[in-house]
Amino acid sequence: MVDQRWRLVVLGSSVTALGVARNAYRLGLQTVLVDRQAGIACASRCASSSLVEGKSEAEILEHVCQLGQSGISSYLIATGDLWVRFVARHRAELDMAYPQVLHAQEPVLHRCLNKLAFAHWCRQLGIPTPTACLGTDTIARQSLRRPWILRPEETLHDAPELGLPKAIEIASEAELDHWLQRYAEANIVPILTESILTEPVDQFSIPFVRHQGETLCYVARKLRPTARTCRVGTFFESCHAPAIESLARRVIEQLGLTGMGEVEILRQLQSGREFVIEVNPRPWTQYSLTRALGLDFLGMLIGKVGVPSRLSAKRTCWIDFSNDLYAVFSRKEGMLRQGQLTFWQYLRSLSRCRAFGKLSLSDPWPFVSDLFHTLFRRGCRHGVQS
Repeated sequence: MVDQRWRLVVLGSSVTALGVARNAYRLGLQTVLVDRQAGIACASRCASSSLVEGKSEAEILEHVCQLGQSGISSYLIATGDLWVRFVARHRAELDMAYPQVLHAQEPVLHRCLNKLAFAHWCRQLGIPTPTACLGTDTIARQSLRRPWILRPEETLHDAPELGLPKAIEIASEAELDHWLQRYAEANIVPILTESILTEPVDQFSIPFVRHQGETLCYVARKLRPTARTCRVGTFFESCHAPAIESLARRVIEQLGLTGMGEVEILRQLQSGREFVIEVNPRPWTQYSLTRALGLDFLGMLIGKVGVPSRLSAKRTCWIDFSNDLYAVFSRKEGMLRQGQLTFWQYLRSLSRCRAFGKLSLSDPWPFVSDLFHTLFRRGCRHGVQS
């Protein structure tokens, strides 16, 4: 039952926003999605949509502020880096319009969103992270061991049309020159870090909520795709990893983060060394895993749910079906074709899933819509190839 006295304004309409909207609906919050284009969350029955395509930033700010000043007690949360930067730029106006903006203040957000600033901060505090420099700094990069990882200084999840990878491993100057040219053409600042993929690694995601000085978090291991692909995760499994959790807590608390977010950590299997890769100061893609573990981070953050006395110890998995199919079966990168996974192991992993990126029996249309579009796109490609 939706309580019309309370509203959650969600900036974004991605899979992440879908998870947040479903959580808000269970809490009885009226939820409004604001985005420039309709994403998968706009198909959900748990929220209404308000598209601002073609509007200027000033017009978008005015619209978002109006949603917060409508006489309803409202919360504001951003579910993508592009929208988090919007919140950071206009924090003073948004704080006046909303009783609670569910994010840290601008200096902390900048430190998280700017990868070079975050790497320098980690090094200053002795937090293990790969050494980094600007990709165009020819002198500084001479001190970095090869191979390198090249990635944007600021995340490009919200700009796939640029055609730049999330990250890419580079071994030669010639290859680096090629990608630096691509970055220059897109007007994107590149950074280089020393690659830690020279040996097998485990990938960890540590989702957290921090409110009124208290931090609650858990650890999930990213099983697909492999770290070498440098792609967004499609299959996660909750796990018990005290050392990883302890390192994540240290980062969260020393940053002074508030709200929800996710720490990403890699562990080299041979050396046992752990490296903090980044912090996302917002909800994360596999948000619904939190609910499957019996936790309600949004409810805790707005004071509708208490902090549990202990976390569930059961092993639970999350999957994004359509993207996971690519991670497993694609000709170029598929783990099945690369011999990194057997078909039987794949089927067994599906049986452990209790959390889903898009699938929900009580809110089926986002999954149905995504399935239809996936099949339609593949059918079109098959027709062109024929």
